[in-house]
Amino acid sequence: MRRDRVPAPSINDVVRSLGRGPRSLWPRSQQRYPLGRLAHRSVPMSTPTSDELLYIGDQILLELPLDRTIQHIQQYRKVYSTRLHPLLCALTSAQTVAYAEQPLDDVNSLASGKFRSLLVDIFGRTYPEEQLFEFDRDAVVKYKQRVRRNMTKARSQISDILSNVKTAAM
Repeated sequence: MRRDRVPAPSINDVVRSLGRGPRSLWPRSQQRYPLGRLAHRSVPMSTPTSDELLYIGDQILLELPLDRTIQHIQQYRKVYSTRLHPLLCALTSAQTVAYAEQPLDDVNSLASGKFRSLLVDIFGRTYPEEQLFEFDRDAVVKYKQRVRRNMTKARSQISDILSNVKTAAM
């Protein structure tokens, strides 16, 4: 009786299957590391210099290169944002921030819940929409550390999975 070898999954197959339900390559208990917002990891904590309110709208990322945009946002003590990632950047420097929840899509007026989710991830609570609020900067630092730890765990697991795929292919 001839046995055909089952081909080893490609790297793309492995990466595609990470964290996707019970048939995932990761055990159910490890399927989801909250990785946080990865961009937040690369934005340093800083001290603002301007007391003016910075309003961040939809066009913010079209005006300057990303590094200059981050520097610009971090100059302000007070930031109001309609965009999630610029608000996340502002949390590394501002003293007070406010947000306007993004709509789920262009058709409905339902809120996407992205800001709410972000605030719960970082602070364990939400804040009222469209009102400046002070926040715990230590919680932001802890969130950045948690994202870094989770990235390290995920990187290690992906490396283990890929080495198993490589071994199986030999």
